[in-house]
Amino acid sequence: MQDNLTPFIPFEKLRGRTLIWVCLLSQVLCGMISYEIAKVFSDNAGNPTPEIISVFLFYVLFFIIISPILFRSKLSYTKLFGAFPQLSTISKYVIWTVPLVIFSIVVFYLQFLPLHYLMPEFADWWFEDSSELANLPLQDYFFAHVLEFFTIVLVAPIVEEFFIRGIMLTRWSIKWGTPKAILVSSFLFGLLHSNIIGACLFGFVMCVLYIRTKSLFMPIVLHVANNFTAWAIGMVSSPDQEVQNQASEMVLNPSDTMLILAASVIIIPWAIRLIWKNLPKDDWRVPYLVDASYLE
Repeated sequence: MQDNLTPFIPFEKLRGRTLIWVCLLSQVLCGMISYEIAKVFSDNAGNPTPEIISVFLFYVLFFIIISPILFRSKLSYTKLFGAFPQLSTISKYVIWTVPLVIFSIVVFYLQFLPLHYLMPEFADWWFEDSSELANLPLQDYFFAHVLEFFTIVLVAPIVEEFFIRGIMLTRWSIKWGTPKAILVSSFLFGLLHSNIIGACLFGFVMCVLYIRTKSLFMPIVLHVANNFTAWAIGMVSSPDQEVQNQASEMVLNPSDTMLILAASVIIIPWAIRLIWKNLPKDDWRVPYLVDASYLE
């Protein structure tokens, strides 16, 4: 039992299951609206604009639906976000973007390749690229390119960090304790992405950074850097438009396969060491609860 209930009052309304239900409702509404939007582009079947609008629309709907709950909760955003980190802190952690992106690419192919040969239809469905926009000329699809960049690089990191690391991690820390909350929220974050293992590790690192720096801005900055890097790689390495619809486009040639295997020898031990050095401890506190006192 807590002897100071003030920090916990907002999370009587901001429960994890509430956010999950709002997410599901947003997805249903988004699907209905996106269906009507797709009709507008029915004459241009190869136009990816409806898909990009759908992704952006999901975040908008989620925010609109959750806003009244946030308002009634009387959440302290100052305590939740903390202070903006110093430049030295940002530079210290933002370099983690490089190994995290490499790990994500490596585990992506380590998951995809076996499934491609054992269950090709499932693999192509599960790991299907959500957008073919990178293959299309900027001048012809300028609005779609700008909206995709804005959604992936800015909107998604801010919304996901605020709700998953800020709200859900804090709520579940109250309910289960910080170590279990970190594991559950990281696993949930992984389930929201096709590359489950890579996203799970990324979610774990974001939790650790939030607790270490006591600032939600730090995981937001690193998340933005990560998504920008992934977006840039996708733009540079996208397949030729002539073969973009072939399922084999994600199958590597022998030299690239060897490169992935060689990278895995380095990056997987790095990831294991990173997790081992940052295993959550029982006395860890999320920033919102740092000043909350507990009765033994």
